[in-house]
Amino acid sequence: MPVALDMNIASPTVADTAPEACRFGGLRAAFDWRRTALPVPRRLCHHLVLDVRKLPRRYLLNSLRLQLVQLTGLQRVGFACKVREGRAHIWYWDESEAGFVRAIGATGDAHNIAPWPEPLLRAMPSDGLHLIACGEGCEAVAIEDGELRRSRWFRVPPDDAAWAGFVRDAGLAPTDHTRPAPQAPARIERPSGWQLTSSLVTPLPLLAWGIAVLVALLGAALITGGLYEYKLGRLIAAEQNEIARIRGENAVTLALHKDLGDQSAYLAALGRVQPSTRQLELMMDIARSGLFSDPYRIHLVEWEYRSERLRLQIGVPVEDFSLGDFLAQLEKLPGLTGIRLMPDSPRGTIGIQANVGSPPDRGKP
Repeated sequence: MPVALDMNIASPTVADTAPEACRFGGLRAAFDWRRTALPVPRRLCHHLVLDVRKLPRRYLLNSLRLQLVQLTGLQRVGFACKVREGRAHIWYWDESEAGFVRAIGATGDAHNIAPWPEPLLRAMPSDGLHLIACGEGCEAVAIEDGELRRSRWFRVPPDDAAWAGFVRDAGLAPTDHTRPAPQAPARIERPSGWQLTSSLVTPLPLLAWGIAVLVALLGAALITGGLYEYKLGRLIAAEQNEIARIRGENAVTLALHKDLGDQSAYLAALGRVQPSTRQLELMMDIARSGLFSDPYRIHLVEWEYRSERLRLQIGVPVEDFSLGDFLAQLEKLPGLTGIRLMPDSPRGTIGIQANVGSPPDRGKP
């Protein structure tokens, strides 16, 4: 069963109240999409708590509106609600009452406004009993565990008897709670965690939706373009780095090619010097072989080295000379091939021709 916790002393009558000035004037109307929050005077709104533990959240607002219409008999009822631990705390008011729009301080056709109950536009007092000054009259509240448990509005500050009645209604002893002086808590711009349902809250016009969609599309295009430009910049930077790397490698290759060209002349000159060097090596090999030592008693008469061919004219003794042994020792020399005797050699000499091959590897043992 719903339990009404709000009692307004004296019948509510609509009185003129000064409209709240917009702090930002035309600038807010031009750029602020939020609806202007206007306070519903405490004398026009009522507090109620309903059990909604078995009620699906998607049907919450429609179900609460239907219950309020059935409980109050109001045809145009506005309300703000907040669900906590399966209980819906509700502030409701009659929007069909004559002069309601003027009472909340709205001007013109009352579009683009959000009527909020006056108690929700001020800071919640601490736990205990409090007497709060309202825009008109004052309100006695009982706060427990940060929640409103009892509330009563008075047109004028209550006397001791009226205060004692409120204390007893809150389930406390009047002797333990003396009547406090009215206080004015700090005001807040909009309540947090509360849902608002009101016939004065009109949907945004098509023009506003069109502008919002256009802004969203422009924003998406800018973001997409920015991301594409960022990606393209990274690709360009990577290509530039690759070009720089290839240019560096080409520079090294060209330098090496130039060095090889410079060394080719030296290598060619070294190749031209190689025959004379080979001739000296061949002379050293023949000297080490012992062919011209005492056992053979021979001597070199003529030496001619030309175009990888060697021509020798050797003087030999008339007696005790073995041509076969001499040729066998000559064939053992490294690098000589195609050894043959020359005809028509002078008396007392032997002519020999041979092909000179590649020199042996001096680095090997």
